[in-house]
Amino acid sequence: MIPLNVIEEIRKQADIVNIISTYINVIKKGNSYTAICPFHADKNPSLMISKSKQIYKCFSCGAGGNVFTFVQEYEKISFVEAVKKVASIIGFHDKSLEESTRQVSDDVREILAALNDAASNFQYALKSQNGEKALEYLKNREISQEMIDFFKLGYCFEGGINIKMLRAKNHRVDVLDRAGLLIREGSGNFIDRFQGRLMFPIFNEYNEVVGFSGRIIVKNGEAKYVNSINSPVFNKSHVLYNYQNAKTYAKREGAVYVVEGFMDVFALYRVGIKASIALMGTAFTEFHARLLKMLQVEVRILLDGDDAGRKGTLNMCSTLDKLKIPYAIVDYRDCLLDPDEILKQFGAENLKKFTTRLINKYDFILQYYAKRIDLKSDEGRLEYVDKVTKYVADIEDPAKLEIFISKVSKLVDLNYQNILSRIKNERDKQDNPNQNSVSFKKPTPKRITRLERSERLLIYNILNNAAALEYFQTQQGYFINDTYAVILNYVLDLYSEKKDYTMNDVLDYLNLKSNENLPYIQAIASLELEDYSNYDVEEFQEVLESHRLAIESKQAKEKVENIVNRADPQLAAKNLDELKKQQINSGGTKE
Repeated sequence: MIPLNVIEEIRKQADIVNIISTYINVIKKGNSYTAICPFHADKNPSLMISKSKQIYKCFSCGAGGNVFTFVQEYEKISFVEAVKKVASIIGFHDKSLEESTRQVSDDVREILAALNDAASNFQYALKSQNGEKALEYLKNREISQEMIDFFKLGYCFEGGINIKMLRAKNHRVDVLDRAGLLIREGSGNFIDRFQGRLMFPIFNEYNEVVGFSGRIIVKNGEAKYVNSINSPVFNKSHVLYNYQNAKTYAKREGAVYVVEGFMDVFALYRVGIKASIALMGTAFTEFHARLLKMLQVEVRILLDGDDAGRKGTLNMCSTLDKLKIPYAIVDYRDCLLDPDEILKQFGAENLKKFTTRLINKYDFILQYYAKRIDLKSDEGRLEYVDKVTKYVADIEDPAKLEIFISKVSKLVDLNYQNILSRIKNERDKQDNPNQNSVSFKKPTPKRITRLERSERLLIYNILNNAAALEYFQTQQGYFINDTYAVILNYVLDLYSEKKDYTMNDVLDYLNLKSNENLPYIQAIASLELEDYSNYDVEEFQEVLESHRLAIESKQAKEKVENIVNRADPQLAAKNLDELKKQQINSGGTKE
């Protein structure tokens, strides 16, 4: 279990706006922030985020809590895992986080264990006599022993030896099947999926092996690469090759490079860049983008220089723009080689220089279409303007827009105003108003009774000040509202451990104690976004007295209802008269 003081320290260092914005787009609105709620089919911004209180609340579906709750609910992980994820995002380190094991299902745990043992087998096989061919291949590709160890490369024995070794470690066949380590044949037999291949282990953000890619060493007509199948732990659209290392080095290097293949990652490593990831032959997805956003550094796009690579770059720009991730593009100009080929043909020094030749999205777009459209014809020049203006309608900085228009004007020999007019038309067409103008309206609260109002004020003060809790206890206070009564019990338990607790401490304590406490966390988030004043002793005493009278009034009403429902009208009338006199004397009927 992670100690409460460590959880508190992580929460203090983790700004909720920054963390939530790594998952969804956040819009500043006055002193607060709003967003489209990811927990229901939201169309208008219903999620409010308070930077001062470090909580969020959706006024449509009720979702709410603090920074850990958001990550927990968004990623569908345990509270402990959410704490570790937030710590990872902000770069917080503590021994207790390493000791706390990730909570996963038995099925996932079995698959991860099998994959981990398989990775060990592959590393062992590469060092054995059987792995000589694979080692020779790596030597020819100038992959050093240091790199083999860094990337944990391996070799899969031929003849099904890997599967036999895994079975000897008590891994069941059905687990190996779900892990994608074997292929079932029609006869009921199975074979090793990767036998005879050089093995590249693929890790998730928790540094766990979740899959493999196996490369042939000698051409034999088989597929060049064989990847793990989709499984409960592996999906190519959700993982990035070398992410576990990039996560460690990105902050030090100030950026993370995105390339297409393993050999490109190795090429960058050889010129001193360890913060790089590869897409493994799949399209760049929003999930990939969110993983990169968590690194909180500039993304540098270095996909191949061929037509497919440049199209991929264009698509990647759109995804990164959507999530507001800062990025730059390595300028290929007329080069059609990938990083690995550049290293081979021109050497390490030239590749290193090449990686620092950066341009922005708009310059890339100008180059991209200039190579594909005939700018010598009038039709081509007009087509070019139409194409590029679709991508620049989002430029709000007048100086940047002027620079861009000047470049276009020079390329196509059209005057400035003509191009500006086309950009304005494109903006109108896209109907994309400034996001900051989005209105957010808290729903009008329904009318509440005096009892409900007093209970809200009391629990709010108790959540935010131990002195309020102490006084409430001396007066033997209690809550009619079941939710507040449960919250009070948790606050009392927390108070016995931490006298100077805060509202966020209560949220963390609720999360630690049970996975079933989400309704109470949401109730607290709702209270915290109300405009209640800070704790005042005299005001709290008055509210507590009002609360006592409101309870008496409620109890009196219930008695009246019971009497009215009785069969004897004369007795009911007599008792009603007596109750009314008591209520008038106590002043307890007022709402």
